[in-house]
Amino acid sequence: MIKRIYISGSGGQGVKLMSSILSKIISDLEYNVSLMFDYDAAMRGGIINSFLVYADQKIESPLVEEADLYLKLAENKDDVKAKVIICDKGLCNGKQIPFEQIAKKEFGNVIVINMLALGVLLKELDFDLKKINLDDFVPEKNKDQNIKAIKYGYSLKEL
Repeated sequence: MIKRIYISGSGGQGVKLMSSILSKIISDLEYNVSLMFDYDAAMRGGIINSFLVYADQKIESPLVEEADLYLKLAENKDDVKAKVIICDKGLCNGKQIPFEQIAKKEFGNVIVINMLALGVLLKELDFDLKKINLDDFVPEKNKDQNIKAIKYGYSLKEL
């Protein structure tokens, strides 16, 4: 079994943090994991992509030519081939989840979009959130709010 995940967003959306947390969770579940990033020189507003591959066997190539799952949080000019696409509302023809709207309504701040999306990813990848101690993976800064957002994303009915 090998899974390839492509995540894109804009600088400042927390794509690196979300991808790093996801890779640590998956590694802790005893999968082999490869994580790479590609981003513009601009810090905020530039495009950032992460490529995460995990497998129960040795990973021969960490490249993601066709993703099993593509999470799109911002407009991206890349033409990504994926079996399943999840995006913020209006960004794709796949599963659209209004991450920004939920973040504002439920948390009063768009800063948790990445953690909402992480919860959605964990559910879509069929990981049992009850078996993951999020406290071990989420950084101290805004920890309670971020864990709440992950759980909220995981519980969304749109999936």
